[in-house]
Amino acid sequence: MNILMEINSDRGELSMIWLVLFQLAKHWMWLPLFLLAKYAIQVLKFMCIILLWFCQALVCTPLWLGGHFGWSARMMFPHVLEF
Repeated sequence: MNILMEINSDRGELSMIWLVLFQLAKHWMWLPLFLLAKYAIQVLKFMCIILLWFCQALVCTPLWLGGHFGWSARMMFPHVLEF
């Protein structure tokens, strides 16, 4: 009988441990999603910065080169700089 009681008490302790682990997992379940969203937002910010940098280079480089090579902004962007 003692052996049977020890087995049952072990099962009780194990089931209690699993219950505690399950409760913790229920609360921590959102952590990976939160971290994924956090890093996804950082990646999106980085991509926006790169896109803005590319657009700035695309627009400003001809203007800078125009000063060096004698081109005027009025020749390169006539529809933008009409007065």
